Amino acid sequence: ISAWLGQNLTPAVQVIRILAPCYIVNLLTAAGTSMALGMGKPEFHMKAGAFQLTLNLALSIILILKYGFIGVVLGTLAALTLSSIWFLWMFHRQLQYPLSAFVRQVVAQPLLFSLIAGLVIFGLNYLVSCCGFVPTRIFNLFLLLVDGIFFILIYGWAVFRFKYIDEYDKSLAAQYFYFKHWRPKINWG
Repeated sequence: ISAWLGQNLTPAVQVIRILAPCYIVNLLTAAGTSMALGMGKPEFHMKAGAFQLTLNLALSIILILKYGFIGVVLGTLAALTLSSIWFLWMFHRQLQYPLSAFVRQVVAQPLLFSLIAGLVIFGLNYLVSCCGFVPTRIFNLFLLLVDGIFFILIYGWAVFRFKYIDEYDKSLAAQYFYFKHWRPKINWG
């Protein structure tokens, strides 16, 4: 927020901290939504969307009365997370591929790698904040860039080192890095 707007806006920071986890869960529905539409099952997305709308409205009204502005955010958190999980459950039931197996085989390792990279970045940012740097907008933009580079390096190392990426994925990556007359020698470990 400080890099973007030039100042630390506490309410905006609170909103991002609350909504980021539910949007991560919601991202898991993106491929399933496209696949469900391709399978002729738009009702999965429609049911989850109607559930989300109804629950978000009801929870937001109730939580605004109790917590004020942050109640809207909490209502959105609950509605978006629950509707995303329900969509995933309906979709995986249709595929006859248990949601628990999907989480274990597809989601768990990248989530763990992301958490490790995030902890390293958190530690880096904590050290920087202890050094007395003046957090100007330019400094925060630079720190954001460094954080992004660290995340990519740590996450990339982990997915290759712990063999999350299979041979097909490696060949796609090699094709992506193919430039006119230059092809890198990639040692996948």
